[in-house]
Amino acid sequence: MKTGRPSTTATWVSFMRGLASLDAQTVARDSVARALVPPGYARLLDLAARSPRAERLVRGAWELVAKGRTQHIARRTRAIDDAIDMAIARGTQQLVVVGAGLDGRAWRMKSLADVTVFELDHPATQAYKRAKTAGLTPLAKAVRFLEVDFEHDSLTRAFLRGGHNPLVPSIFVLEGLTMYLTAGAIELALRAIAAESAPGSTLVMTYAERREPTLRRAMVLPIVRSVGEPIRSLLTKEQAHELCMRAGFTVIADDGDAELRARFPSARHDQADVSAERILTGFARLPSRAPKG
Repeated sequence: MKTGRPSTTATWVSFMRGLASLDAQTVARDSVARALVPPGYARLLDLAARSPRAERLVRGAWELVAKGRTQHIARRTRAIDDAIDMAIARGTQQLVVVGAGLDGRAWRMKSLADVTVFELDHPATQAYKRAKTAGLTPLAKAVRFLEVDFEHDSLTRAFLRGGHNPLVPSIFVLEGLTMYLTAGAIELALRAIAAESAPGSTLVMTYAERREPTLRRAMVLPIVRSVGEPIRSLLTKEQAHELCMRAGFTVIADDGDAELRARFPSARHDQADVSAERILTGFARLPSRAPKG
């Protein structure tokens, strides 16, 4: 990634959130996605917003690249939004978005009015995000940007530097991140997060499930590799649960496409089992000791 430019895959996700928001029957609406994506993607969203026909044309062309994932992203967004709202209802005072990309929750979720949001991501993406959000009014109590290279930097030091309070409940969101990290980096991140987790804290983590290869999935790997963001970790459910439990979390839910489609049905036709990504939810047990480094 180059300074001042966001991650390409983060851009794609934000664009899909914006595209899904144009659907009158969408399960998730992102009011700030257009403001966050680069100009070329913003122009495509403007074109799609002109008429239902234009929206169908843009969506159809995009899905040739995205392999049917726009609806999956909308459902993933809604599921995590709901998890955040439930955590806040239980008393959570901090939202930590690890691998924040172009996440717009701090600027669109009214439920964050009394919540401090910490956004952690690569310095290049953070520089772009700061510039893009400079003119936006956050709905969160406060937003703090923390620069982290997840393969090389210490999350423990980032939390300390950013002022995260490990004595009050937090919800930690790792959305669309772990598949781009090595297994070792995932484990170090989870242990650092557990060490920052007061009793009552929540972990929401997506991961790419290791499955039998299909043509659609095989086509995705070279696409993300070509933009310099290769998939590094595919996990079985057992491996994902073991990583979380070793770090200090009790897994309470693990939902894939089938569960998300059942929970958030859509009138728009979309392909079944289009994504191998799953959403794992866990509760913090006793805080773990932070890893050295």
